[in-house]
Amino acid sequence: LLTLPATYIHVFDSSQDLSQPVNQTYRPDSQTRESISSSESAWNVIQHSLSDIYTTSLREPQLPMEIKVPRLRMFLVGTFKDKLMEAENSQEILHSIESHLKELNSKTYREHLVHAPDQTAFLVNNLMYLSQDHPATKEDQDYLNHLRSCISDKEGYLRLEMPLMWFFLDLTIKRTPHHFIKCQDLKKFCLFNDYIDGRQADDQFLALLRLFHHFGFFAYYELKGVPLESNW
Repeated sequence: LLTLPATYIHVFDSSQDLSQPVNQTYRPDSQTRESISSSESAWNVIQHSLSDIYTTSLREPQLPMEIKVPRLRMFLVGTFKDKLMEAENSQEILHSIESHLKELNSKTYREHLVHAPDQTAFLVNNLMYLSQDHPATKEDQDYLNHLRSCISDKEGYLRLEMPLMWFFLDLTIKRTPHHFIKCQDLKKFCLFNDYIDGRQADDQFLALLRLFHHFGFFAYYELKGVPLESNW
């Protein structure tokens, strides 16, 4: 499910101790959100995630010689730095994060990690929810802008041509209140609104599903033995 070249961003709550266990959250259906306790620490979850992405990338075909971009770039982004700095044990948490990050220097995927100016992970304030009493500083904004520029670096992505109408489809999907959509219903909607051409509807629709999945617009998995019309 990984297409190279790829940029992977793992986001974690930097205000929490990474050594502590984290609950696992899942959705048994579109209306229910469940959370179960786990003995696995947040740091182990991060390491497993990075390792899985790296291992998956090794199974992908080599990029053509003419594509001069990194095969894989991985970012670690810690949010809620504002809450971290307000915590009584903020220095203890910061020291713990720094100690954990140093462990990554011995990992086989270390060369694929994009580093912040001061350390391996980018720690950013949650600018959208900062109170008026604690407005974001210019330093905070510059730091976040630097992260954005690193993620969108021209060396980290491919130029891609795609139908302009597909971008409008993405905007439409984001407005729907449903968490799950049947592929056959989405296909009918795309045909009705001319997002795909009726003459090559099957090929275009499958290409759209795969592309939107890789962009992270929604999750689509090609399940073996399950017809496209029956998939979600």
